[in-house]
Amino acid sequence: MSERRVRGGREVGGKRTVQTTVAFAVPLGLLLALVPALAGGDGASARGTERLRFNFSFAATTPRSPTGASTHIVYPDRQGTKPEPIQRLVLRFPSRSRISQAAVPECRASDSELFTKGLSACPDDSDLGGGTGSAVTGFGPPIDPVPGDLHLFHGPGEILNVATPPGSDRVLLVSHLRIAHRRLIDTPAEDTPSSAPGGPPDGQTVGKEIKITLERIVSAAGTPFLRTPRTCPAGGAWKAALRVTYASGDRERAVSRTPCSA
Repeated sequence: MSERRVRGGREVGGKRTVQTTVAFAVPLGLLLALVPALAGGDGASARGTERLRFNFSFAATTPRSPTGASTHIVYPDRQGTKPEPIQRLVLRFPSRSRISQAAVPECRASDSELFTKGLSACPDDSDLGGGTGSAVTGFGPPIDPVPGDLHLFHGPGEILNVATPPGSDRVLLVSHLRIAHRRLIDTPAEDTPSSAPGGPPDGQTVGKEIKITLERIVSAAGTPFLRTPRTCPAGGAWKAALRVTYASGDRERAVSRTPCSA
């Protein structure tokens, strides 16, 4: 993973480019419920036989190192052929890892500005990375699954997860992942919009899969946005955890291990 350095409020070693807005053939509501998250292992599902799938890995394997991180989440089908809406999501980075928010400038754009101006509402040097996601309406193929692009920006005390149609800068969803020490906390009810219409059985469109990468970013002063833990445990792996609370109140937890070396 290439390193990106931030200097004087501008990115050095690469600049994010954004395509102009393109027409999107699927109705707007179908993409609005791409759910967030930054972050192998499995956790047992409270309904059915499917399990929450969660894979997290640091780009670096040595302790006290600047690093990026990749996360892959697949939500289980708890309502027949679609996942259940999420009430709260908490992603916990490995113990003693560190997020230094001062290393990256902030995007202070409001949700309404993001919807009006698109991705250009956030400065390039607040860009943290991104990935892809998919949502399920419940109507089945050929509508489902609905794909989308995810864009991560550093906001004040949070990571903004901004969803767009593939290849577009047209914003459809803004999620706010609050940074609490080594945890990222998302409450979808506080997202814009908080929900999207869909098909049976609940009349909502819900997130199914997320693949996201946080870039390895180091400030001009040498401070990394994300740093690996101080030591490598005897087992040779650091542990990350994902806890999901569903709309029904059911909870599910999954743990992922990322390798390390002394």
